[in-house]
Amino acid sequence: MSPRLPRAAWIGLLGLLSFAPSCAEDEEGIDPGPTPKPLDPPDVSDVDFPAAMSEAMGLALSVNARSAWLGHAQTLSLAEPGCPSFYAGFADPEMADEGDGLSWYDLCTTSKGDGFGGTFYWESAVSVTEDEASGETTQATRRVEGDAVVSQGDTVLFELDGDGEDSLLQVVDGDYRRVVYSSVMDATVTGTLPFPDGPAGGWRTDLNLSWTSGDQDTLAANGNVYFFDHLIAGRFDSVNMDLTLQGPTGASPESCTAEPIGFISLRDPDAFWYDLVFDPLESDGEYDNDPYAGCDGCGTLYIRGVKQEAPVCLDLSWVWSGALTPPAAADYALGLRGLGLEG
Repeated sequence: MSPRLPRAAWIGLLGLLSFAPSCAEDEEGIDPGPTPKPLDPPDVSDVDFPAAMSEAMGLALSVNARSAWLGHAQTLSLAEPGCPSFYAGFADPEMADEGDGLSWYDLCTTSKGDGFGGTFYWESAVSVTEDEASGETTQATRRVEGDAVVSQGDTVLFELDGDGEDSLLQVVDGDYRRVVYSSVMDATVTGTLPFPDGPAGGWRTDLNLSWTSGDQDTLAANGNVYFFDHLIAGRFDSVNMDLTLQGPTGASPESCTAEPIGFISLRDPDAFWYDLVFDPLESDGEYDNDPYAGCDGCGTLYIRGVKQEAPVCLDLSWVWSGALTPPAAADYALGLRGLGLEG
């Protein structure tokens, strides 16, 4: 008696037979159809790429937790007893289950017509210490998280969907000064209150920023930003970057201060990407990448992945001339008197 194949083996065999080609099948190849036509490159004759890239970088430096905190602080002044309802820790059970901060969780309208909807959590801490040896040290942190909208009629005053945090360290000892600031945002922020001077409509971002000033100038930026109602250079709606930049203060003799290491990319509404890639490290003979290697402020431009012949050169010295302004430590503290916290 012949041995019987297990059920699983029969199923596998039948599966292979079902995909086996038929002897009667036409052996001629399948017509692939017409050859796809390459997409025409976008017209960039009217684009000033140095100006566009500089504008994008300046806007990216403004995308940090300060906007979310400002909108939150402004809307707290609109609250009334009972609208919204405040809680210690996280009020929404779908959010994190622990925290030392405060939150509101409601769907209500105040007597003045300001509407609060959703949930919002925040926490902050500020400390100032003085020491004869090291001077005055200020440390501050804050965090926001939520899915909340505050509105007045059809006008969005403040919206946060996501989370973010930032921190400040400042040391002052006589003429010595050191500032360290960092921000991490993964959120949508919109409304009239967070952006009194910034791009109208707000942004959606996943961006990490960190910089130092005083005794050393450094900058690092990694992530992306989409601007809802603002076009960079009248054409681009998004910026993506991963770069580090050394400023003149505190730079070693081997450091390049004329350009960053990394890239800055712009996207237009047609989803075409324009990537400016920097490599200020001098060629050691192994790679022949002139004129794009070297500390000259110039990078290689790629449009939809196609390398462009002409380099794009930026002057980023303006970054160290007031673009990196730390928040005031007092901004990290929020008064809660009169809010009528409920627990």
